[in-house]
Amino acid sequence: MRKLFFALVIVVLLCASATAYIAFNRKADNNLEYVYSLIQEEYGFEFTECDVVDTAYEPKYSRDFACVASIKLSDEYAHVLEEYIRDDASWLPACRAEEIIAKYIEPSLSSFENLSALRSCCMRNDSYIKLIVYEEELPYVQKFSILVVNTSDTELFYFTVK
Repeated sequence: MRKLFFALVIVVLLCASATAYIAFNRKADNNLEYVYSLIQEEYGFEFTECDVVDTAYEPKYSRDFACVASIKLSDEYAHVLEEYIRDDASWLPACRAEEIIAKYIEPSLSSFENLSALRSCCMRNDSYIKLIVYEEELPYVQKFSILVVNTSDTELFYFTVK
């Protein structure tokens, strides 16, 4: 009887662990899909499984939603993106965007691990940046998104506070 009880406990623990693992992975996928949809809505870039090699996603939840996503692109998609950026005058060379970096990125550096990689990407001569501000500085409220792209390293960084 005792062996049966322990076997039952082990089976229940294994099932609970498997359920938690599946739920956690499904939630992460949904969060990435949400970030991809934000990038598409804000910047017009749609990602497929062939376009993205790897993604690191770092969300923060509080009164607002904030996240940093580091996306490694396929070489083919990076080439398409480079042509698009070259033809769109709203993209700035990131190395000339000191004011944007100081105002929107620097204050949050300690809050996000991947934000320092985004900042490092901004320092490269072949990186481009685009900023969308949704709300100017109201008392303690600022809603914006930043996209930084380095097509030679096939990197794309997305940072938003909403």
